Amino acid sequence: QVVPATAVRSPGSRRRSGQRRRASERARREGETAAGAMDPAAWGELAATARDLANPLGLEPAAWLGAIAFKTGAALLLDPLVLAGARIAGVQRLPSRVPLPVMKGLETLKLKDWTFLLVNQFIEGMFLMNFAHFAATHPAVERDMAAATIGNTVVFAFAAFLLDDAMYYWAHRFMHHPVLYPWCHKHHHRQSMPRRGYLDAANEHPVEQAVGLGLVLFTWYA
Repeated sequence: QVVPATAVRSPGSRRRSGQRRRASERARREGETAAGAMDPAAWGELAATARDLANPLGLEPAAWLGAIAFKTGAALLLDPLVLAGARIAGVQRLPSRVPLPVMKGLETLKLKDWTFLLVNQFIEGMFLMNFAHFAATHPAVERDMAAATIGNTVVFAFAAFLLDDAMYYWAHRFMHHPVLYPWCHKHHHRQSMPRRGYLDAANEHPVEQAVGLGLVLFTWYA
């Protein structure tokens, strides 16, 4: 029987073939590692962006926490002021609440509700800090009252609200997708008869809170 020449491989040929195979495998693994690993400079930029979003005013930790606490206190103080103003003005209660509410709604706040409320205090506080930073530093903001016009005040505000509402409409519809709804937006719909003012208004999933306020931020910079 004649063995084809191509089937006969010398030990040196087999050794070189094995070396090429191992080198190829090593290069493949190194390529996968490089693709999955982020450059240190990119990590640094990402960390700097996160710091800027969380603390755009550059506050010290105690001042940062104090600003969050002040925002929470102001929001809670607003409720009795609004109710007192409504009583003084003779505002009537909604028909769905007279003589008694037509449904119970969320009767008591559970641990999950209080946890979401706590997390949302930080999200709202960081949002307000970003608003203050934008208003104080962004070159597109006109700070000279003498330069105020209908266009850069009323028209701009209307356009900003319109853009934000248009984007949130689709974000809201997306959160109602059957796959996503139970994990996020359903928490908000547990309260069908709000009566606690700010506590009921802010009692939503932190992801929903971040999306809503993030779209407002995008609107300003757009």
